[in-house]
Amino acid sequence: MRKTPLLLVIFLAFVLCRKEAVPVLSESYDKEGVQFSYPKGWQVSSDETFQEGKTRTRLINLDMMNGEAMFQVIVLYSETDEAFFLSTVDSMRGRKKEFFVKNNSGTEVQEEGLVALNDNLPKGITSGVREKYTVQARGETFSYLNRFYFSQSPGLSLFFTTQTAVEKDNKDEPIFRAILESFRASSKR
Repeated sequence: MRKTPLLLVIFLAFVLCRKEAVPVLSESYDKEGVQFSYPKGWQVSSDETFQEGKTRTRLINLDMMNGEAMFQVIVLYSETDEAFFLSTVDSMRGRKKEFFVKNNSGTEVQEEGLVALNDNLPKGITSGVREKYTVQARGETFSYLNRFYFSQSPGLSLFFTTQTAVEKDNKDEPIFRAILESFRASSKR
């Protein structure tokens, strides 16, 4: 009987002290109407704007410095819809296979189907999908998770892509979520 209150105290201490690790976003990026924060050890590796017909597009790549994870933003300076987002994601599928196999004979790529991410989307995201794919090369197997997210602001559409190794997803996904939730964009330059 005396052990019951002690066990209750230990249990409550464990539950109250256990907190989810919130990523520290100590670095920030603010250029031409796009703002976001990211953790130390990551870098903006490119920021390019190009015109295709009447649509101006901006591509920003953010990479973990050791190359193990990637976050990409595509800003379309026009409004689109979720159907356009899904067709864009679908058109990107298969390109991985082409990329990996092109200069590496004997490489095999297996893609799993897309899975809708309807629950617990990051703040500001309207829809998302996830895919897993596996690369077999030189006797080794690597499995990756890609997530594709869609959001809109007045006058622009935002596409986000994240990529990480399957075994690092539990560590990297909260970082991706924090970056997504810090993201702000304006159609004004």
